[in-house]
Amino acid sequence: DGSVAVSLQSTIVARIGPGGLLGEMALLDQSPRAASAVAETDSSLLPINRGDFLSLVRSIPAFGVALLRALAQRLAQMNARKS
Repeated sequence: DGSVAVSLQSTIVARIGPGGLLGEMALLDQSPRAASAVAETDSSLLPINRGDFLSLVRSIPAFGVALLRALAQRLAQMNARKS
């Protein structure tokens, strides 16, 4: 539930709503977070640790495909912003 604004260098680059993902890049490559996230409305979030996350990717192929699709969409949005 709710809405979360994702920012890079104080610029909102995405708004994540119900069913959305955030923080997955840090779970994948264990890098420092590239963006900041701030709840814009009361929000319910489901935290997940890296082990459980990787287990989901391995055991539910559709989850992995959805994750890749979301990452590709974000990359396309970021590239469009640069143009």
